[in-house]
Amino acid sequence: MDYNELGTQLCSRCIELLHLWADQLGVSYGALNVGLFVVLEPAIIVFLSLMLVASVFLMKYRWFKIASSAVVVLVLFFCVYVTCKLLLIV
Repeated sequence: MDYNELGTQLCSRCIELLHLWADQLGVSYGALNVGLFVVLEPAIIVFLSLMLVASVFLMKYRWFKIASSAVVVLVLFFCVYVTCKLLLIV
């Protein structure tokens, strides 16, 4: 099996999974795809980039260390929660 075939199979499995999630959520595949890759993914990237920039300038303050740690923990819990919900739907 070469890398091209492996990539094609992986892509096909991911598309099948998105179709399954779309059916379970009652939305179209296109709407789910746009929601994940046009809205959610860039929002996460912007949020994490802003956190990185803010941490460079504000790490000297103790309150920022505590607040940023709390935000990171909340984001991680949210990601785990959403992942578990999506896996239970499947």
